[in-house]
Amino acid sequence: MSCFYIGQIDAVFVHIPKTGGLSIRSGVYGGKYQWPVFDEPWPSHWPKDRVFAFVREPMDRFASGVAYCRKYFPVEWAQAVEWLRDKRLGQRCHKHRPAEFLRHHLIPQTHPYNRIDTVTHLGRFEALQDEFDRIAAELGIEPQALPTLNSTDRPHWRDAIPAELIPEIVDIYAEDFDRLGYPVPDIETEDDTDG
Repeated sequence: MSCFYIGQIDAVFVHIPKTGGLSIRSGVYGGKYQWPVFDEPWPSHWPKDRVFAFVREPMDRFASGVAYCRKYFPVEWAQAVEWLRDKRLGQRCHKHRPAEFLRHHLIPQTHPYNRIDTVTHLGRFEALQDEFDRIAAELGIEPQALPTLNSTDRPHWRDAIPAELIPEIVDIYAEDFDRLGYPVPDIETEDDTDG
């Protein structure tokens, strides 16, 4: 994803989409950062020991990302899953290319494009303010109140995503569940509920 160098704190923010990143980039630092590096080489003047990011429970992130994309174009749940599975598609942030736009916002957080392996300070979206305060203390920077930006109003993911797609989505995000320590959701099937 986008890596942003924030000079005023001499740190790099790895913005994984749908994890509260806009609240940090624009809300706290007011857009005062160097433009993003995507899959280019890491700039030599950027620190490698002051890199922070946030992650989010994968199913909640998926539901939020689809709701966000629907602000710009129609997309059904099954289509979103199909686009995520199609590795021939890119993942650049082009609103005029819906499949790539969706992939940009929803590829697994552990996908190499997101550069999670460069992160030295990792927080969780579910406790965004507390986690930001913790990371700020670790980096020796002033903690600040995070505004809520770019949120989506939607039902809980279990009430929104069709049940038949849940196993496939869990499979897409298997590495996220494993490496990021989020519990894999119980997968109810038709057979489980018929008895």
